[in-house]
Amino acid sequence: MLLSSLFQPSHNGKVKFILKGTAGDYNITFKNNDDHAFQVPHARKSWKYSFTAHEGDYVYFSAQANEPASEVYVKILYDGKVFKESRAKGDFAVAFTGGCLC
Repeated sequence: MLLSSLFQPSHNGKVKFILKGTAGDYNITFKNNDDHAFQVPHARKSWKYSFTAHEGDYVYFSAQANEPASEVYVKILYDGKVFKESRAKGDFAVAFTGGCLC
């Protein structure tokens, strides 16, 4: 493993979290490259967040609507390409996604 990492250095790339939805606001939870979970209460439906991550990092992104009869859509882009996405509909809908940038 160590030998292969010397010949194939890890890739750094830009990660972008995107939230879209129909409700007034959302409670967001996410994990970025520094291995900590963060919460953003009452985020607006066009919330975005970007950071630089390393190949092998685990990222996570979820959003819960604070309204009944809501729709929420979360998307993770990695180097400009869709990495993961999720959609939910209903009362106080929750959408979540994540994974290893392997």
